[in-house]
Amino acid sequence: MKKFIQRVQDLSQKASQFQQAVESIPGKAAELRSAASMARNQIQQLRTDVESAVGLLRTDNEESLIRIIQELDESHELLERAGFRLKGVDVELALTPRLMVLLERVEGSDSSVTQSLIESAGNLETPAILLQALAKAGRMAERVETKWMRYAELCILIGAVPSVRIGWRAAGDTPSTPVPASLPLQASHELPASTSSAGSTLGSYFGQSTLFDRKPAATPVAPAIPVSSGLPAEASTNPAASSVPPAVPAPPAEDWRKTALDRFKKMPDLSR
Repeated sequence: MKKFIQRVQDLSQKASQFQQAVESIPGKAAELRSAASMARNQIQQLRTDVESAVGLLRTDNEESLIRIIQELDESHELLERAGFRLKGVDVELALTPRLMVLLERVEGSDSSVTQSLIESAGNLETPAILLQALAKAGRMAERVETKWMRYAELCILIGAVPSVRIGWRAAGDTPSTPVPASLPLQASHELPASTSSAGSTLGSYFGQSTLFDRKPAATPVAPAIPVSSGLPAEASTNPAASSVPPAVPAPPAEDWRKTALDRFKKMPDLSR
């Protein structure tokens, strides 16, 4: 009996806890709804602020677009100080002309600096309005938490219906590096060096053979001329005198005639 009473008490206690949990659900649901509504209202307010700031750039004539382009060209350094690099400006010529300002966010930029730069814009109306839009867009982007994307760029559309386009890109999405230019060709006087290297390459292909080896040029050897002992020492040291052989005297004319007659007498007699 005691066990039954204890079990009933446990069940009643669990029922009361469940009832309290059910009664607390509407309160928690209301808190969640209020938090979501607050976040939605904040985002809506930020969007309204951005649209109101960019709404000052509403224009529908080419003269205003030309003025805006000139002011942007003069204020590119101011935009860089705010943490954005001016990539370029596109103009769309149509029935209602429109201008697109492309801004790239620099890594490590601080949106709090933008507010202090608005006053330094001076008489340039367009950069001041852009800085206001950048500051409000930055505050909105800070509320977005992403894992593999980053707040990278802005596209501001100026025209009859101005707007701001915020871009999140992949963290590793970096601009491509320029391809290096090809090296210039070597001058014509360097061609012998290339041919010699080609020859050495051919030699390596056919093995270590003497066929492709360059033989050294043979050096001429001067003939050794004996020096007679009767000559003085000074004459032997003169290379010009030692290189010329002594002149041989020609035989007299009578000698060769006499020898020819003797040979004729010694000839055999063919008449016998």
